[in-house]
Amino acid sequence: MKHTAFALGLGGLVPFIGLGLWALASAHHTALAAQLQQGYAVAILSFLGALHWGAALAGNIPPARARIALSWGVVPSLLAWAANTLPAAQALPTLGAAIALCLLVDVLMLRWHAWPGWYLLLRVVLTVGALLGLGMTWVAIR
Repeated sequence: MKHTAFALGLGGLVPFIGLGLWALASAHHTALAAQLQQGYAVAILSFLGALHWGAALAGNIPPARARIALSWGVVPSLLAWAANTLPAAQALPTLGAAIALCLLVDVLMLRWHAWPGWYLLLRVVLTVGALLGLGMTWVAIR
């Protein structure tokens, strides 16, 4: 499972990095790249929240912690939705901050969930890649 998760996760960085490079390389398509980058980050944030729902619904944590995990699980989607109402120049750093916040919460809740030991490394790598892609796009539109 580890290799599959890493392969799929790294594949999920292709839009972040690819769009960032496209935004930097093509002034004519920068706005489109930023729009696509923003939409992808919104989708990824919803996925990051859903991970906590899955962990809570697996039933391996006490009910009080499950309620916290379920509650947190909706926050990334709400942050993404709010950020999506902003122009790209504000949305991209907001989405990046939300992705970083998700990593922080994952670190704090890691011992609650039955996630494998390698999960945190994967999350760090994916978060850094996502922030790199968002950052490249943000630089291109500034």
